[in-house]
Amino acid sequence: MDLPQEQLQFLHIGNILDETIKITAKSPKTFLLVALTLILPLSLAILCNSIFTFPLFLLIDISHPIKFLFIYEIYHIILIVLAILSTSAVVFISASIYTSKPVSFLSTMSAIPNLFSRLFKTFLCISLLMSVYNLLILLVINLVTFPESSDKIFINLLFIFFIFAIALALVHVQVYITALCFMASAVSVLEPVNGFSAFKKSYRLLKGKTMMVFFLTYFYVLPSVGMNMVSGIVVFADVGDPVSLVFRIVSGGFLVAFFVLLNLGGLVTISVLYYVCKSYHCETIDKTALFDHLEGYLGEYVPLMSTSNSSSTIQMEIVNL
Repeated sequence: MDLPQEQLQFLHIGNILDETIKITAKSPKTFLLVALTLILPLSLAILCNSIFTFPLFLLIDISHPIKFLFIYEIYHIILIVLAILSTSAVVFISASIYTSKPVSFLSTMSAIPNLFSRLFKTFLCISLLMSVYNLLILLVINLVTFPESSDKIFINLLFIFFIFAIALALVHVQVYITALCFMASAVSVLEPVNGFSAFKKSYRLLKGKTMMVFFLTYFYVLPSVGMNMVSGIVVFADVGDPVSLVFRIVSGGFLVAFFVLLNLGGLVTISVLYYVCKSYHCETIDKTALFDHLEGYLGEYVPLMSTSNSSSTIQMEIVNL
């Protein structure tokens, strides 16, 4: 990210992925430790989603839905905590490298408590948004009924096309919401806003970069969905012979390693995309101010100078460890 700010807006998808690799290579030890301590548990938790999606209904009597919901909520809370920790760490490291700020695993861990409190509010909004979206999907599914006149082939084909169009639209909405959530997480770390304010800022930042955002998000979502399906079919399948057991262990290890790299790359990429979108909207990125903002997470009180008006000063809130 050594390019002048005015050139960041012209980065295409290949450039963004290239910058992601460069940032990771600048502090490989720190990223490796974060990947092993935070992203690895997160990846395991996400891959275990297939257990809760399908087999759990077989393990728990359906007549005890409260028990199922209790276990699922515990899993959901663990997943959110791991996502917050991983996001805060990777975005903090990426921003530190961007501002040429010395960063280490210990300094990152020291900043996480303050980052956690900010991201927690944003992730609560994410959970609420996803809950509303899932309810809308269930409502659409319940409203859609197959036509009774099954002898009319044309009507049936038209209905199938209609269902396919709705499903495609819902997938695109899901992908955009995912991108919005990722950007809101980065905004919560890099700017003094969180919660719904971070979502509003993210929505403004993503304007004008819709196609790029969709491609990059699909580049993350499609492999994630594919690996979850493979883990559910291959790793957690009910297979008893020793050869298959070894195969499942090897396959599981490969899936976890690949998913760790995918999550790490995705979080670094969203950090790069944040700067690209800021540049596209002509929002000046003051590296000195950002440097001081990151220092604030370490317990120091630092005033930030406004980048739009050199004579005005923005006082950051005091962040206590």
